[in-house]
Amino acid sequence: MRAAAGAVILVLALLAGCGAVRSSGAAPTTPAPQHITLQTATAAFGTYLTDGSGRALYMWDADRTGAPTCYGDCAATWPPVTVSGDVTAGPGVQGSLISHVQRTDGTEQVTYGGWPLYYYKPDARPGELSGQGNTGFGAVWWVVAPDGKPLPSEPQG
Repeated sequence: MRAAAGAVILVLALLAGCGAVRSSGAAPTTPAPQHITLQTATAAFGTYLTDGSGRALYMWDADRTGAPTCYGDCAATWPPVTVSGDVTAGPGVQGSLISHVQRTDGTEQVTYGGWPLYYYKPDARPGELSGQGNTGFGAVWWVVAPDGKPLPSEPQG
């Protein structure tokens, strides 16, 4: 009886270990919110877009065609702004510049002025702009101005 119980425990431990090792390699995802409001905030270099909680929204020079190109490790660092419902223009935001584009996984990524929008994972609080001018993943990241254009400052590296 003890041998059978030990064998069962061993099998369960092996199965649990196998599950912990399995990975698809895809960036973790969270469900897209039903609604998002685009707003503005101001920094020393100008006024830029934020989400409803005040987190900065970025565009990436590599997305010049309007199609999102940030996937995998890139999207883990620069999560796309996705929504499953409506996007509202807050004060100072031009509603006519808001749209969306479908990502390869079928989610809808919010665009502004034709640029797919992203968060920068290290920017956890409103007003943090540590992604501004970042050159990670081969192109420059900028916050987006209310006119839908990149709001440049000095590249940060």
